[in-house]
Amino acid sequence: MQLRLSALIIFLLAFTCQAGLAQHEKSSLRIGGVFQLDAFRDETDADLETGLGYFLNKWLEIGTVIGVTRREDIKTFGRLGASAICHTEPDSRVCPGIGTSISHTFGYPEILTMDGNSLIWDLFFNLDTFLSPSWAFNLRAGYERWSGDWGDSGGFVARFGISAFIRPNK
Repeated sequence: MQLRLSALIIFLLAFTCQAGLAQHEKSSLRIGGVFQLDAFRDETDADLETGLGYFLNKWLEIGTVIGVTRREDIKTFGRLGASAICHTEPDSRVCPGIGTSISHTFGYPEILTMDGNSLIWDLFFNLDTFLSPSWAFNLRAGYERWSGDWGDSGGFVARFGISAFIRPNK
């Protein structure tokens, strides 16, 4: 239910701001959400991540990472952090880029009596495919590393989602 509500809020906010939307431009904003579904050993994870990005110029975007994960047989936990993406072809309908993010989990249950919360670092390839000047399908694929008191783990992750772009009033 929380995942559906978060997605609905993102899409309604982006839809109401549609008159002022633009692609990658200096001072524009990205409001988006990405989804990841993965299987690890005998469990299934579903992640919903929302974010707000700000374009310092049309090539460089900095932003926030806010996520919620529901793990099979483990309670829901959160993720909060920051990201940066370098867009290599910002004026193109299909815009590739490379990015990184760092975040920290909260609310993760203990692992063998140790704090289960982790520091998460990502290095990823980003691809924005614009469906219109204001909406883009987003694909992120790369390496994700988890580090905590319990140890370290890492591997390949892929996320997909949709983003709305808002241009500030000029």
